[in-house]
Amino acid sequence: MNTGWANIDHVPGATVSDTILLTWNQGFFNGPGIDFLIVCFNNSYSGKADVRLLLSDGTYTAIQTVNLISGMVVSTGGVMVLNYNNCLALQSSPIEMGLFVPAAKEIDIAAFYNGPLAIMGIEFTNPVNPNPDIITIAMTQNAVIQPGLSPQTNHTTISGCNNVSFNGTTYTASTTVTDTIRSVHNLDSVYNITHIVVTQVTAATHNATISSCSSVVFGGITYTSSTIVKDTIRSMHGCDSIYNITNIIITPVAATTHNATISSCSSVVFGGITYTSSTIVKDTIRNMHGCDSIYNITNIIITPVAATIHNATISSCSSVVFGGITYTSSTIVKDTIRSMQGCDSIYNITSVIIAPLVPAIHDTSMVGCGSVSFGGINYITSTVLSDTTRNNQGCDSIYKKIHIIVRNLLPVAKDTTITGCGSIVFHNTVYTSSQSVIDTVRTIEGCDSLFLRANINISPGNFDPVLVSTANNVNPGTVVGLSISSPVGYDVIAWEPIRLFPLQHLAQQTIVADTSVAISVKLKSISGCMGTADLSLSVNKQIDAVYFPSAFYPNSTAGNNHFGPLGNLSKLSNYTLSIYNRWGTLVFSSTDPYLKWNGSYKGVPTEPGTFVWQASYYFKGIPQTLRTGYVVLLK
Repeated sequence: MNTGWANIDHVPGATVSDTILLTWNQGFFNGPGIDFLIVCFNNSYSGKADVRLLLSDGTYTAIQTVNLISGMVVSTGGVMVLNYNNCLALQSSPIEMGLFVPAAKEIDIAAFYNGPLAIMGIEFTNPVNPNPDIITIAMTQNAVIQPGLSPQTNHTTISGCNNVSFNGTTYTASTTVTDTIRSVHNLDSVYNITHIVVTQVTAATHNATISSCSSVVFGGITYTSSTIVKDTIRSMHGCDSIYNITNIIITPVAATTHNATISSCSSVVFGGITYTSSTIVKDTIRNMHGCDSIYNITNIIITPVAATIHNATISSCSSVVFGGITYTSSTIVKDTIRSMQGCDSIYNITSVIIAPLVPAIHDTSMVGCGSVSFGGINYITSTVLSDTTRNNQGCDSIYKKIHIIVRNLLPVAKDTTITGCGSIVFHNTVYTSSQSVIDTVRTIEGCDSLFLRANINISPGNFDPVLVSTANNVNPGTVVGLSISSPVGYDVIAWEPIRLFPLQHLAQQTIVADTSVAISVKLKSISGCMGTADLSLSVNKQIDAVYFPSAFYPNSTAGNNHFGPLGNLSKLSNYTLSIYNRWGTLVFSSTDPYLKWNGSYKGVPTEPGTFVWQASYYFKGIPQTLRTGYVVLLK
């Protein structure tokens, strides 16, 4: 009987050149119980089409050409092609499919595929009938419906040492063995993947030796005789990994006895212990195995001895040789004589007394000019005569020294000149007039040593220089020259005020007058007399005026090192200043009366010379003033 429609697919608007793939959600297997496939077209048709089946693993069968003929084509296990109306009739009225009589050549499904995989669809290519609107495919009576299976994968690992036996096969190297279990419909159901891990293991041998003189405890067992103990350690896979071979050696030892005697008269230090009375000390030395090896028996004998004291004294005034040693200072020398046992027997105490005698020194000097007579001998050169007196111990007692000093001097003549103002003090004498003074200097022995001639020059004390100016009562900005008038030569010491005179030692100065000032210069004449010249320079006050200096010093540190307007600058407005060199080049310009020229052009200092300036400004509301002039740049 018909079990119903397994799937119906509609493909509208197919063309002759289309490929039509009809699939269903459940596969079926070819074999007993499979009747046929029904393929329905909605129009009359004739001709052929290329047909192949889609399998459950996604592959296709080989293409075969199938005749598509109107009517019914029935074939058990084959393909039946119906028109659309017949398909609808089959859907609405299930009937025994075996009642249909074949009207065309039968096509057996087995001609397409007869393998273990499920059939999941059918594909038509190049149907002759144009524009089939609906194509329906159905599975028929007794079809075996099998849902698509997803095979299960099982992983198993088998480990072994050197080899593994699995399913009757022995593996000596690691590998992976795969086995597939299929369902009753011959589909892959279970993938068994077995990982075989073969570990090549070479056991290591560890040898050890334990020795003793009596017994050995090893592995919880006490051994009293020599033997060999073997133990095997296996790896986590049960393979022999380490062979431990322990050689136990028992060697009995006979201890040796050593006797010794130590004697002293007071005490004995033995083994870090001080003994003051006789005794016997026993000590046992064990070998490396802890067995008694040597018995040391030490007899300590203490025999007290009373020492004898011998005292002696040796004295001298300088040094004493005693026992091969020279002593130069007092001391006590102790010497101990010991008995054959090393005990103190005799104490020799020798007092060495050194009583130093400091000889008295008698020095006598005899000085003469040319010669000295002493003890009936005439000495013409200096010399020292010595004589030593000793006491009854033979020590030097008195050192007598006579210094014979003979002065053979040629007097030296020396001229000197002393200059002063008004008066001079020479050798505590005040001289007020020029003259020559002769003096003789003698040595302490009274010999003429130096003939000194002093030329005394007394200069008049009234050194009165005069300070002269080229102008006075001048307007601000006027260049004033200063010079010194003096009847004698002089040196300039200092000008004041310092701000006006950066070059202090010039005899002639030039300043730019800006305000009234008292000028002073200090001088020193060639004879050493000091003098001062003063000058009061007056500068007219012009409270509301604006004026320009006629010269300035760009490098001056005492002021007047910039050129620009002076006076009541706060009253100026619409101010301009232009400065030109002798070639007519504009070297400076400003519209700010407080911004003045520092003597440079394009950042480079200009050479000394005369420059032309032009100024324009308004002063206190007075109509515009135009001024021109010259300024000298000084260095």
